[in-house]
Amino acid sequence: MPDLEVATGKNNSRPFTIKVLKMICVNQPYGYTVVKTCKVKLARNQPAKLNLAFDIQRPANSLFLSYVLNYKYTTYRPLLFDDSFDMCRFMAEQGGGTNVLMNFMYKIATSQITWLHKCPYVGLQNMSDFVLDEGLMPSFLPAGDFRADTRIFDKANETIVDFQIFYSVRAKGLFDLSMG
Repeated sequence: MPDLEVATGKNNSRPFTIKVLKMICVNQPYGYTVVKTCKVKLARNQPAKLNLAFDIQRPANSLFLSYVLNYKYTTYRPLLFDDSFDMCRFMAEQGGGTNVLMNFMYKIATSQITWLHKCPYVGLQNMSDFVLDEGLMPSFLPAGDFRADTRIFDKANETIVDFQIFYSVRAKGLFDLSMG
């Protein structure tokens, strides 16, 4: 896995632009979570804004996050990232874990999400008008179509929320960014 530590600082000189296309919550209904909002707000000449709100009906004392980044060839296939994390342990360490990917995701998330805290989680969890900041993304992303799959689940492997974000990466200049 590449060293993402150098990619966690904000850098606006990325050779690409990112356009979020859609966000969907999959595999519903969930055992003890009710999804209130799961959508993208699109506006002309503005970045897309992700909105996710879900209500956890009983305390979740142990949460895990699974993240898979998929690249579309003819179908979506995993690319670069496919990992799971113990969210509660990571949050108890205040984002100081040794997992480079989780540290990277934590930096992106905490730039705009306020409800990230130590376990337990219960009640309404809301992410509104989240903008995917290109300056925080790794500079090595190839051009193409992507799907980011994120699933949050408990110790019994019961899904809290499961969502997919579809986006495209396009080169800024005349030359296409390629895999090689």
